Amino acid sequence: MLTLCEHDDPLHLWNTFKNYMIEDYIHHSMPVALAEQAALCQTESIINQSGKTLADYNLPALDQFLDNVPENDDEDVQVFIDEANRVRPLLNDNQPYVADAILAALSVEPTNENKHSRLFFMGGPAGCGKTFTYNYLIAETRSRHIRTATAAWTGIAATLLKNGCTMHGLFKLPVPV
Repeated sequence: MLTLCEHDDPLHLWNTFKNYMIEDYIHHSMPVALAEQAALCQTESIINQSGKTLADYNLPALDQFLDNVPENDDEDVQVFIDEANRVRPLLNDNQPYVADAILAALSVEPTNENKHSRLFFMGGPAGCGKTFTYNYLIAETRSRHIRTATAAWTGIAATLLKNGCTMHGLFKLPVPV
């Protein structure tokens, strides 16, 4: 509605419907304040596609999103453990190699003697399972109490990732025009 229609009072629209926009997050045991931030982040990822920001619509600004992500509590961790255990057997022949390499890199604390790269690139044609692997890695890292921030360049891609957000929304990177 914001990007396709001229709405007189976008803030009123947000205040009227935010409870509906956050109910899925709350259903998954997310605190209300963080659920509102997640809904704003998702809203921003959508309106960014039209070159606009939350401020353009007089909507609340995102707080420091990463700083507000709560540590995993036991209930949340169990959800991620269950998800990782459910998905792991569904990985194709190549996906476990990628996942295991990334998880191994995360488990080794870098030192002066052990300066190895922790940057990984996963490429492949559409439909080969990159997003599936990303979502497995998100569940697996969260099940290990590793805080994760999930971001993609586009809003569409971000919606496919567990708790995904756009790079702009998360890191305030400029949106190429």
